[in-house]
This record gives sequence, structure tokens and C-alpha cells, in this order.
Amino acid sequence: DKMDHLLGQLGSGMHPHTDEILSVKGIFAKPPYNLESLGTRHLTYLCHMHGLHTWYFKRGRLAERSYLVHHMDLAIKREGGPESMDIDALIHSCYLRGLNPENLSNQEMIEWLTRWIKLSSKVDGENVSLYLHLPILLGYNHPNNWLLIH
Repeated sequence: DKMDHLLGQLGSGMHPHTDEILSVKGIFAKPPYNLESLGTRHLTYLCHMHGLHTWYFKRGRLAERSYLVHHMDLAIKREGGPESMDIDALIHSCYLRGLNPENLSNQEMIEWLTRWIKLSSKVDGENVSLYLHLPILLGYNHPNNWLLIH
């Protein structure tokens, strides 16, 4: 029910709150949403979304991608958070995590990246699939991303 509500929010153009996303974290740890259970088509879409090629070993590449970005998130948090990053690092970090930072202020990028890191710090190996879906859950309805889609 919580996941249906969250998807309904996305479908209606709203942003789910971080707490709402965390409340469905457990769903991504078991079939059908955990990484091992996702179908080939779903894996292909995730690879496209994360800029990975779609040939062999999709699951492994997706797991590696989430591991690398997750550790970057931990480093950002350890080094003072998004507030301590320079503008180029902020822009690159937003792009890497699925947000188009064009025309966003530093503060808007910091706020979005702070939300991402709050969620990222709660993800572990069990629910890595949630991490791979965060660009959709956090960024799909962002106005800057809609500019790219339409």
C-alpha cells in the first residue's frame, strides 16, 4: 500500500518525502523488487538510466555502480556534506545521481543532494535495488528533469 501511494505521487507529479521512501525500503530487499529478482527488461532500463551498457552482466554492473556512488555519498558526508562542496563538484554530483542541475542555485543543489545522502546512508547491500531506483524516486518530477524530457 505504501509503495502504491508512493508511485501514485510520482504519477501525479508530486515528490515523495524522504521518510515515505524510507518506509518502503524493505520492499526492495525481497522479490520482486530486489536486484536478484528484477527481470531483464527492468535491468536494461536501469542500465540506461545509470548510463551503463546493456550487454552482459547487467546485475553486476548495476551493483558495482550503486556501490561506487554510495561510497562517494559516504565520503561527501564524512567531508562536511554538500555544503562544503565547490560548485563544480555539486553539479557533477547532481548529474551523477539523476538531477539536471542546469539553472539551479547552489542552495537548491545542496538541498537535493542532502535528501539523496540522507536516503543513501540508510541503504545497505540488502536493498541496493532501492538505491538504483533513487533517481526516479527523487528526481523524476523535478522541474529541471522535466525540461529534458519534454
